[in-house]
Amino acid sequence: MRVVVVGAGQVGGTVVKSLAEAHECTVIDVDRTRLEAVSHAYGVRIVHHLLALAVGTLGLALDAKAEAGGAGVFTALGAAAACLGNVGPAFGELGPSGSYAPLGGASKVILGALMLLGRIEIVPLAVLLRRGYWRA
Repeated sequence: MRVVVVGAGQVGGTVVKSLAEAHECTVIDVDRTRLEAVSHAYGVRIVHHLLALAVGTLGLALDAKAEAGGAGVFTALGAAAACLGNVGPAFGELGPSGSYAPLGGASKVILGALMLLGRIEIVPLAVLLRRGYWRA
C-alpha cells in the first residue's frame, strides 16, 4: 500500500519508521534536513515544497507572459509562495493593496493547485480521486 506522511518530525518519523518496511511511503515536509534524515534512514521518497514553488512560479510567469501586461517573475514567485503557504497577500501588484483579479484563468488554476498542495487536505482529495476508493 502507498502511504503519504505529512511532516517528518517526531510523530511523522515514528509513523514512517513503523510503516516503511511493509509499505511504500512518501514524506512531505518543508524542513530539508528532516526529509533527508528520514529518507536516508528508511529509504522513502520525499516531496519538497521547493519543487512545487518552482513549478508554480514558472507556470505563473509563463502564463503572465502570455497575458497582456502580465506580472513579472518576482510577482509570480510571491503569488506562488503566498498560495503554497496559504498566507494571503503576495508581493508587487498582488500585494496587500492589490488583487488577484487581473490574473488569467490558467494562473488562477495554478494558484488553486498550490493552495491544495500547501495544506494537508490534498491527502483526502487524492484518496477521493482514486478509483480504488470508490470500488471498495
